[in-house]
Amino acid sequence: MKKLIVIIATVTLAAVFAQAADRPKIAVLPFATQSTTVFKIQGNSGKSLSVTRSVILRDLSNRLINFLVNSKKFDVLDREYIDRVIQENKLTESEWAKSGQEKRIGKLLVSDYLVAGTVNRLDYYVKRDHLQLTGEDIVRAVAKITVEYRIIKVKTGRIVFSGIEENKLTSDDIRKKISPKERRDWTFKDFKNCLFENTINDIGRAILGSIFPLKIAALANRGDMVIVNRGLGSGIEKGQVYEVFRLGANLIDPDTKEFLGKQEKSVGEIQITSVTPKFSKAKLLKASGEFKIGYVCRLSDKSVKTAETPDYPESTAGGW
Repeated sequence: MKKLIVIIATVTLAAVFAQAADRPKIAVLPFATQSTTVFKIQGNSGKSLSVTRSVILRDLSNRLINFLVNSKKFDVLDREYIDRVIQENKLTESEWAKSGQEKRIGKLLVSDYLVAGTVNRLDYYVKRDHLQLTGEDIVRAVAKITVEYRIIKVKTGRIVFSGIEENKLTSDDIRKKISPKERRDWTFKDFKNCLFENTINDIGRAILGSIFPLKIAALANRGDMVIVNRGLGSGIEKGQVYEVFRLGANLIDPDTKEFLGKQEKSVGEIQITSVTPKFSKAKLLKASGEFKIGYVCRLSDKSVKTAETPDYPESTAGGW
């Protein structure tokens, strides 16, 4: 019996490692800036806040690395390994950020995919207004960020997906999403973290959607509940609404004969009810057709998260 258990365990572990080996390798290069990049960080009364560009850029790229690791779809190359390869080959920021160098860098890193990002703009401004009538101070803050990114398939050197993420965060957004108790002692760092989290979640979802779109992994309760193949830390949250699509025939570009994807037909909507480390559960909201395993799910504009309204009058003094 013990021998049988050992054999089964060995076979199971071998299967797990085989599955892990099948994951494509992806490397996230340190985010870069351009000569035209604008960083404007101002606190109360126009005072400049001390911000180190390299810290901001590393924060963004590290967040994207964590996102991709949590997606469990890729073997994500370690940041220290990437830094070591860059240093050993004496690559400067201008070289790894330069378009056309990705194939060479990807081969040095032994990676299947490469993600390169450039921060074009980061603005943060906060103003504190004093209300004479109540004697309270109201803090109004606005932050904006623009990130350009692209995904390169190393084998061909081709850009398989690219985008520009423009994200804006205001005090009003914070009030809608974060409870008064949580935000009472917020600082620039908290505001920045929220902006960066929103930005990286959008970029991460776009990257996953271009290579591994969210899919139905299982059906339960006679189809009233579905399980999707993404969990914690990969941009999926309780309350989000996803539109479900049935895949059809292949789409081929008539000029280049390139495969463009598959035809899609909407068959309904689901809403996420719980999120676990490896998968998430969702309830059926509406259906115009049968749901099946493998159907693609895309985030709907209906997904809006708001903070609960407190049972007591909200104070704005000193908070956001």
